[in-house]
Amino acid sequence: MILKKYLVAFIALSLVLAIPAIANAQGEYSDVITDEEGDVFHWHGTGWDYNVERPNIDIIRAEISESGGNVTISLTVKGEITDGENILYYIFLTDGEGGSYNFYYNDDHGYIIASSDKGYRNFEPNISGAGTDTLSVSCSLEDLLTPDMLRFTSVLTYEYTEDGWYQDTASPEDVVFLPINYELYVEPTIGVAPLEVDITVSVENTGDADGQIPLTVDGEPIYTMELGPQERKSEYTTHTFKEAGVYTVEFGDQSVTVYAQVDEDDEYPSDEDPSDDNGNNDDDNGDYNGYNGENGNDYYDDIDEEFFERLWARGMWCIAIVILIPLVVVVVIIVLVIKMISSDDKKDQQQYQEPPQQGTLPPPPPENKGRGDR
Repeated sequence: MILKKYLVAFIALSLVLAIPAIANAQGEYSDVITDEEGDVFHWHGTGWDYNVERPNIDIIRAEISESGGNVTISLTVKGEITDGENILYYIFLTDGEGGSYNFYYNDDHGYIIASSDKGYRNFEPNISGAGTDTLSVSCSLEDLLTPDMLRFTSVLTYEYTEDGWYQDTASPEDVVFLPINYELYVEPTIGVAPLEVDITVSVENTGDADGQIPLTVDGEPIYTMELGPQERKSEYTTHTFKEAGVYTVEFGDQSVTVYAQVDEDDEYPSDEDPSDDNGNNDDDNGDYNGYNGENGNDYYDDIDEEFFERLWARGMWCIAIVILIPLVVVVVIIVLVIKMISSDDKKDQQQYQEPPQQGTLPPPPPENKGRGDR
């Protein structure tokens, strides 16, 4: 009887210890995608070049694994992972049930945006690998809202240059996702903070795989457009710049600079020196580090030429109005004076009659016949 009790207790203890291990074993998963070397695209303003060498963004392999509640993501390129404001690394994941889990890395900063029916979360994971061939990212399942599984939808890398941009793509189907004809419209581009702007983005997917294109403000994603194969789409969103500053809105190869002013009299945001604290001014929109995420140096030198063109046009209009309005008033006054003088001359001519000359007799009066003449 005692032996039976010990046997039951041993079986119960074994089950208690085994259940977590079974649960973890069922929860573990992994996914891998690979890509060929030397298959980078280059857009140079007039067309595409294919199979271009760009080792720092040439995707070789991407891998994700989950074990014991921890998620690890890695991206390997042909060259070295490079920090720079014009170089971006994107990894897009899905849970297969409509949730999206997107990782963005740019200029030594990275974060994950997790969105599913369980909620929304934006956080910075643990990142390492800059200067090597592999970028490593790690976080917990709880950080990702505990998805049941994760797999790749696509991996994108970009490097923007003066003559266009370079791009590489990898996806589970190993097909090309080639977005072209980016369009970005932002209105207004200048106003007093808090400044709400309307943003319209358009893009075309000419490939055979799903794609995701982020809309960013100073490098931080605020919206992601999702595209199906061979799909062209336009979407509309809004964004509010709560603090005065200079912001860059980017979508693909398109960018627009937005100026949120302190008040209507300010041509530039001037509530504080952007170089203070190395240019780091925290606001609800993220870190505002001068223009385009830099240290606040050359703050005004980097201001977009488009703004000066608009400022020049408005200045010309103001000058034209200031000159033309008084000129028109003077011309009207001159015309009215000339008309008045001309009218007075006509009246004087009508009132003046030339007297008869000497020696000239006036005409006789008309004949008056009376009754006695009959």
